[in-house]
Formats: sequence, structure tokens, C-alpha cells
Amino acid sequence: MTGCDNPVTEDISSNQQDWEGNYPSVNEGYQDSIVFTSYRYAGTSFAPSVHIANQNGNGIRALTTQWFTSFPSWSPRRWKVLYIVDTSFNYNKPARSLFMMNADGSNPKRITPRGEQVFGKSAWSPNGSTVAYIEIDTTFQWLRGRVKLINPDGTNPRTLTGWYLQLTCLSWSNDSKIIYFGGAGSDGRDRIYRMNSDGSGITPLFYSDYGCYFPSVSPDGKLLSFSSFALIDSTHFSKIFTYSLNTGQINQVTIDKTFDYNPTWSPDSKYIVYSCTPIGGSNSALQKIKLDDGSVTEVTDDTSAVSQKFSCICFCS
Repeated sequence: MTGCDNPVTEDISSNQQDWEGNYPSVNEGYQDSIVFTSYRYAGTSFAPSVHIANQNGNGIRALTTQWFTSFPSWSPRRWKVLYIVDTSFNYNKPARSLFMMNADGSNPKRITPRGEQVFGKSAWSPNGSTVAYIEIDTTFQWLRGRVKLINPDGTNPRTLTGWYLQLTCLSWSNDSKIIYFGGAGSDGRDRIYRMNSDGSGITPLFYSDYGCYFPSVSPDGKLLSFSSFALIDSTHFSKIFTYSLNTGQINQVTIDKTFDYNPTWSPDSKYIVYSCTPIGGSNSALQKIKLDDGSVTEVTDDTSAVSQKFSCICFCS
């Protein structure tokens, strides 16, 4: 990769006994850390990088200095970060692979097969056994993807689903038995789906005429957050919603005239962190909202962009 300060290594160990690197416990140093994609400090809007910050927005630093690194997500015990690396810098001729690195940004390794094109937020199963990710069909104008699984050491890739339009984000249930994803089927209608971890039992939970994207299951397993559009004063704004996995009730969480994307959860399930862009704004900020009273707190400012297009935020849980 041209202009990379971090070398991209290709060797993958098939003898690793512990997928997170033989560490015995949770990485407490990253207990409340958020990983996200941003152009912050990169020097150019064409170079999104993976960043990390404390939950209060302090301590922001880049974990990657490579161009086009995006969609970070945590390993279950927070010793590793999954993310996408694009080595082509060409939207029409992509070369995007799923990589894994240590929580401090060291030791990046590709884990998906060479030549396979991936996109969106991958998700490591809570039991640590496997990674769910999205392969993109590049012959279909980058509009559709399918869910695949792979061992965290890069072995045994297998396909779970057929092709869905607008597939960008995956989320596991806490018991690692269910995978949630959002996409459009052959009828073009956007839905949130659930399926068993072996790919069986694909079931639509609900649909929206205004889209439903970026599903994320709360740590307590009660709610699924997602992004959709809502009409506010004759204008459609992307907002954050929750869906009750017990009752099926849908609630709109954010209500301001802003464009809100990429929800993820605090470890205690009391807050949702999301990316927020004001009307007419070119940059976005991270914000968090408390579910019980709707109070909003700014995590980062919007003086440097948080990438909307390439990023799913991931709060440590």
C-alpha cells in the first residue's frame, strides 16, 4: 500500500490456540474505548483511518496510518480490532480485505482470502469462535453483498446467505447463536433479518419504506438499534431507532434535525453512541444519547470528519 507507515503483513498462523492471542482475560485498558473511522489528523479527506477514543472523547488517536482503513469492530475480550483495508484507492476497482490488528494498532494481518472483496462492519462472535463479514459482488455495481463466516486466523471461510442489496453491517446475539443484518431482498424492500449462526432460519424481523441499516444488539440482549429515515417538518432525516427483541416495538431515539447513523451501545446498555451530521454540514461528530431521558452528549466535535460512508462505530462492550 502506497504511503503506509504500518506494514501490512500477510502471514496468518493456523496454529494459534487462542484467537485473541493467548491473553488470559479481558483487556481492561480498553474497557470504555470507542473505535471509529475518521479523517481526523489524516491531512486529507481521501484518507480515512481507524481511530480510538475514550468514551468521553478524550485520548483520540489513530490506530492506522494507512489510506482507506475503515469499519473497525472489537474482538470479544478487546485484545484485537477487525477493520477493512482498501489497497486500491479505486472505488470502481476495489481491493478491500478484512484485517485484524492488536488493540494498540500493531501487527496488522489480512484474514480474508486474497482477491475476495469485502465491505462493511464485520463482527466477532461473543464466544470468540468465528468472525462474520460481508463479501461484496463487484460485478453488481457494489450494491449487494452476502454474509460469510471465517475463523479468526483466516481459515475455513464459508458462505451463509445469498445476495442482499445494501448489506453493510452485522451484529451477533450475546449467546453467539443468532446473526442480525440489514439489507434488501429481491423485492427491493429494506429489512432487518435474523438467522441462526449456521445460516439457517433466515427470518425478516421488520421492514421500512425508508430503509433500515446498521443493526446493533444491546449488551443486555433486549434491544436492537438501527438507522432509518423519519419525516421531520417535511424533511427526511436519518435517525436512530430501537427494536425490542422481546415485544417487537419500535421507538425513535434521536429527534433533532440532524442526520444520525451507525448506532452502537455502551457496555451497560444505557447509552447509544452514533455519528451525527448537522444540516448542511460536511463533517460529523460522535454523540451519545441516554435512553431513559433522551439527553445527548457530544463525544467528539465535528471540526474533523467522522466518516459516514465507511464507518461503523464500535463501543467496547
